[in-house]
Amino acid sequence: MSASFLSPTHLELRAKAREVFAALEVKGPQTDAQLREAVTRTGFFPYLVPSAFGGAVEKVNVLSLCVLREELAYRNAAADSLFAVQGLGSHPLVLAGSDAQKQQYLPRVASGEYLFAFGLTEPEAGSDVANVQTRAEQTANGWRLTGKKRFISNAGVATHYTVFARTGEKLSAFIVPATAKGLRVTPMELMGEHPIGELTLTDCEVEAQLGDLGAGMKLALGTLDIFRSTVGA
Repeated sequence: MSASFLSPTHLELRAKAREVFAALEVKGPQTDAQLREAVTRTGFFPYLVPSAFGGAVEKVNVLSLCVLREELAYRNAAADSLFAVQGLGSHPLVLAGSDAQKQQYLPRVASGEYLFAFGLTEPEAGSDVANVQTRAEQTANGWRLTGKKRFISNAGVATHYTVFARTGEKLSAFIVPATAKGLRVTPMELMGEHPIGELTLTDCEVEAQLGDLGAGMKLALGTLDIFRSTVGA
């Protein structure tokens, strides 16, 4: 990324990132837990969270994320993926979470205590968001989700999944803890070392519905708009 394109603040961030990532201890084969610990230690998760909730910036800044991803990817592609998907999975909370949800989750995203994943892609619905088949039914205590998600980065290492499911004809978003009853995570073997897998939701019981009911497509696309910009970096 050209230095002339960056503000003094972003140049300073790049210099700091280069110094930190040069010492990143993720050389050679890593377990998912070791990878998560190493990325947490870099101290850059706060750039995924607004300062009002323990983050590093007043508003999540796409250019800052581009700078961090560019420098991190030079060192370790798996670490870059874990960092980016933490942002992808938690950003729906930034955009649409209630104040109580933001207070509950976002400080722990910034600290690395919570690690998120983004549960959108399905076996029959890759980039076609409109074809998502996972369904959510309301219960007396929350929601019951049934369906399958595939190619989910951070699967197995994430503590929480932001999952998109149909409520009637429209999509809605839900926060699914990794410990939720009815959730099964199956690792997938692909090229590269970053954690990825399938989520099978069988009458999976969750309480936390995220954002307006039926507004899941707008929320998913709004999140992707932010993080697709960082892929080029």
